[in-house]
Amino acid sequence: MIFRFLRSDASADGRKIKALRERLGASERTLRRRCDELFGYGPKTLARILRFQRFQALARTDADERLALLALRAGYADQAHLTREVQSLCGMTAGEFVRQLKAWVAVLFKTAPSGTAMLWPVVTART
Repeated sequence: MIFRFLRSDASADGRKIKALRERLGASERTLRRRCDELFGYGPKTLARILRFQRFQALARTDADERLALLALRAGYADQAHLTREVQSLCGMTAGEFVRQLKAWVAVLFKTAPSGTAMLWPVVTART
């Protein structure tokens, strides 16, 4: 229930955690303890990861969108917020992350994205 509730909407992650606590009738500490048991980290970290996953899914499907629009659609306050979170969670800039994601998608579908070099060779099975 916690995971589904936090994943339900792209906006207002902080208010969503408060609403979840009220819905469960749990204190902040109890909710934190339950999230630690279930996911290995607290509800705010879970919300950050889910927001990052929304961004990743949007970047994969709408790869030509501008970062500012992807940030807004994923639930970030602005592009700077997106950039800080991506850097914090995966250690690269948002632009670099999207370029690598495009390259991986190209490898999976064996097509090079327009205007970019293939970063990884396409692996084919030997017969």
